[in-house]
Amino acid sequence: MTDLRHQIQVAKDTVAEKSEDVSALSGSVKRLEHELQETKEFFEKNLAEERGPRLDENRRLSTTLCAREKDINQLSDNLK
Repeated sequence: MTDLRHQIQVAKDTVAEKSEDVSALSGSVKRLEHELQETKEFFEKNLAEERGPRLDENRRLSTTLCAREKDINQLSDNLK
């Protein structure tokens, strides 16, 4: 009977220890989720800031390219 009580006490101690471990892990998960959210927000903000000037430059280059193509086509037509 004493051995059974000892086993029950050991089981209770183990459960209490595992419960503490789970609480600690739960806290770590919440902290990591928060860090992940902050990182995502930072990345999306920087991406948006970088995308604007790049799009402007792409439009400018596209416009310049179209103008050059028109010039080339006119020159080509003049040679014919």
